[in-house]
Amino acid sequence: MKFLFKIFFLFFIIFGIFFGESKANDIQYLASPWVQQFTKSTYKAGNQNWGLSVDQNGLIYAANSDGLLEYDGAYWNLYPHPNKGIVRVAQVHPDGKIYTGGQSEFGYWLKNNNGRLTYHSISKRLLKDLNDEIWKIIIQDHRIIFQSFSTIYIYENDKIKTITEDGEPFLFAFQANKRIFVEKIPSGLHELKNNKLIPVSGKEQLKGHNILSILPFDAASFLIGTAKGGLFLMSKSGEITPWKNDINEELKNVQINNGIKLLNHYYVFGTILNGIYILDENGSFVQHINKSVGLQNNTVLSLTVDKQSNIWSGLDNGIDRIAINADLYYYSDNSGKLGTIYSAKIYQGYLYLGTNQGLFYTSWNPNKKYQPIDFKMIHGSQGQVWNLEVINNVLVCGHNTGTFQIQGTAMSLLSPKTGGWVIKLLSPHAPYVLQGNYTGVSLFNSLPNALTYQTQYPNFRSGVQLLETQSKNSVWAAGYNELNLLKFSDDFSVIKQIKPYAQKMVYPNRVI
Repeated sequence: MKFLFKIFFLFFIIFGIFFGESKANDIQYLASPWVQQFTKSTYKAGNQNWGLSVDQNGLIYAANSDGLLEYDGAYWNLYPHPNKGIVRVAQVHPDGKIYTGGQSEFGYWLKNNNGRLTYHSISKRLLKDLNDEIWKIIIQDHRIIFQSFSTIYIYENDKIKTITEDGEPFLFAFQANKRIFVEKIPSGLHELKNNKLIPVSGKEQLKGHNILSILPFDAASFLIGTAKGGLFLMSKSGEITPWKNDINEELKNVQINNGIKLLNHYYVFGTILNGIYILDENGSFVQHINKSVGLQNNTVLSLTVDKQSNIWSGLDNGIDRIAINADLYYYSDNSGKLGTIYSAKIYQGYLYLGTNQGLFYTSWNPNKKYQPIDFKMIHGSQGQVWNLEVINNVLVCGHNTGTFQIQGTAMSLLSPKTGGWVIKLLSPHAPYVLQGNYTGVSLFNSLPNALTYQTQYPNFRSGVQLLETQSKNSVWAAGYNELNLLKFSDDFSVIKQIKPYAQKMVYPNRVI
């Protein structure tokens, strides 16, 4: 089993090395990032996580159905609201206060001398009990805005000012480029200026779409995400036009629910129906992260970015951390079609995987962005692939039925000797190539862009899984239960001497 684990690790390192060469602040597009799951049984609170925020020290806060969750990287702590109600939103102020809102309550939390959070109600300052539910909090210096579907509460200088709009409900409030926008239903998008809501000039373009995200696009314009209308651009003057991107029609169907900007030029959208989508500033599709690649749930209730520029997602069932900014990415064979991976090789525009099911390939172009990984089996390769090696620009596949040359998506027979475990161009013996297989050792001749089979040595018939040079014309050959030193003639036409060194299991833990 150690052999198999090493091959699995090698496969993932291939991805890591390739991605490690990418530019800083780039998200990878081949394979998927690691998703670290925090289940309900891990954080010991409610299923739903409605809001997420990060403090100056990197602690994560989640607005949970059972209260406010705090995560320090090792432990979760739950702080129920005094009224035991649902917490819908959490926002950390630079001064350390954690503002929260939810059922019939809004206020802030501060750490006491013991490092525990204590709650301070702001809504208690209202002249009457709050019969409302807070869904959004916007921090604007010393002014804190709490928004429900019926009222905007502005807390400043220990006073609360309220804004209502003649019974016309609000949807959600957003802050982008230091401007605050609120959608009213049905009259559309407005901007909050001097505690008054001013209609945005192009709001008719968005009528009936329901705005769920507004993000800064550049210093003067905004990217607007709607529930069923896709994405729009709004200029500084308020002109609104559809934003051309690779997946706009798909986004219309999966219902955008929230969004964040990441690494200055990526846009991350959580959806109700199909997880998380990431686009770059040109509208190119970068990543899709959903349940099939590790997300616990496809309904994304909240998003935030941590101090390492990785994504945290509050879900309808759980919390997940997405290591989007890591060098190591993954490909998960959820269908099981690949089987057990024994070898991997990148060669002439393809990534090849040798498995116990056969030889698989997918396109691999480091100069082309946003290509999916979609492995297909090479016709005729069914069976056990033991080894893939590039020798003088020839890709060689050691298979249980023989040895093959791989060219693109086709294979041709080089040798009928079964079980090509290992093949090596053993320096300083070029152009001679030795292969260990089920029944001994084969000799090949290597030239640039060509490999030809010469012979199978008749005087050595033990299976060989490992070959290594000892000295000129001497090679170690190791198999299941023996180790031999083979001495060859100068032209490698014959084995002149076989010197055994072990007659017991060389690899007792190997399972083939």
